[in-house]
Amino acid sequence: MPRVLRIQYPGAIYHVMNRGDHREPIFRDDLDYKRFLTTLAEACTKTDWQVRAYCLMGNHFHLLFETPGANLVAGMCWFLSTYTARFKAIRRGWCLGDETYRKELLESVGASEDEPYRADARRETTEEMARRILNEELDKLGWTGAELAGRAKGDVRKIRIARLLWADTAVTPKWIAAELHMGNWTPVANQLSDNSEQPDNQPDLNLCQK
Repeated sequence: MPRVLRIQYPGAIYHVMNRGDHREPIFRDDLDYKRFLTTLAEACTKTDWQVRAYCLMGNHFHLLFETPGANLVAGMCWFLSTYTARFKAIRRGWCLGDETYRKELLESVGASEDEPYRADARRETTEEMARRILNEELDKLGWTGAELAGRAKGDVRKIRIARLLWADTAVTPKWIAAELHMGNWTPVANQLSDNSEQPDNQPDLNLCQK
């Protein structure tokens, strides 16, 4: 009998578990644990998640949290892809796991192979927010869309907008690179992750308690 699919709605509480590809470690040392918690705190700031409990093991983790907004998929996509980018030994992607587990996770949040996240409407809210910020910044600069496309990929004003979008929304580096016409998204992701990472500081999980 198939499992009951998880449904996204405001105030939902989820138990999320994820493990490394082929059960390989996702934490190598104390620095990785701190990096994970820092990234989780950032995700909570972006999504308003309220973490109730967590357990970090060598090759997997458990999270118990509430979503005041219906944003489990968008938030997890940002959270996992960001932590993955900060851990170079794990392959990039939104799921830290093998293909079988990826399909299970997609099923658990109501997605399918044809619609990876079944989230057009849910993602629309995140993207609308990002586009609003982008349009506001273009208005400040007096740029049209055509002028944005014609600017150099590494234009400092593009970089500033990219960092603003990264800090204030849950859109992915791939989305940011495409919308700002910055070329290959991978260098953009590395730059954004390096800019936001603070591995020497213990994260304040009170950020997750709204």
